[in-house]
Amino acid sequence: MQQKKFGADAPYKTLGAFRRAYRSEEGTLPYAKTHYYRRDNRLFEEYKAVLSAEKMPSTLAEFQQMEYNEGRRFDLLRQYKESVEKGKVNNIGFYKFEAVLKEANEKIIGITTSTGVRVEGISYHLIERIICSDKEKRLGVSVDRIVETLINGACDNKIKVNDKGQRGVGFIGEGVFVSFNIDTKTVIQCRPMSRKK
Repeated sequence: MQQKKFGADAPYKTLGAFRRAYRSEEGTLPYAKTHYYRRDNRLFEEYKAVLSAEKMPSTLAEFQQMEYNEGRRFDLLRQYKESVEKGKVNNIGFYKFEAVLKEANEKIIGITTSTGVRVEGISYHLIERIICSDKEKRLGVSVDRIVETLINGACDNKIKVNDKGQRGVGFIGEGVFVSFNIDTKTVIQCRPMSRKK
């Protein structure tokens, strides 16, 4: 009855199938589906309210599949939801956001900067900066422009240390500034030189 209420088919056709799932090993998807159904449905509705239905897994079962079997991907969905709620990124859709992350990983990691340092990683904050934000009145920066700035841009050579003791330098390209952590060899963030829309 609960499943029909949400427009979905019942996951268990018999009481025996439900009992087997209920007694399954803790941490498995069948266990989670039977023990955490109400909590997961509440989470699913919360995510849909923020991200809108077409930008989410389309059913509770797909949402649970991601939550319990694709931990890193679910963490990314959680981070994306928080970024949208705080206005750090426009709600471009989770799947498009995931595609931007994949593109950034493929194009940025492994390149050599104009100072001869190989890029080892990128931060989540960089992905937020690639995508624009209407709330922060901030334009996005394309992945290709970041790559161009890192490879051919001028390094300002001023080592800045943040409050966590992390050291970084900036690369300046055509209308783009890119921050780079020299200890972890990670691209931290980027911004267009003109900050506001």
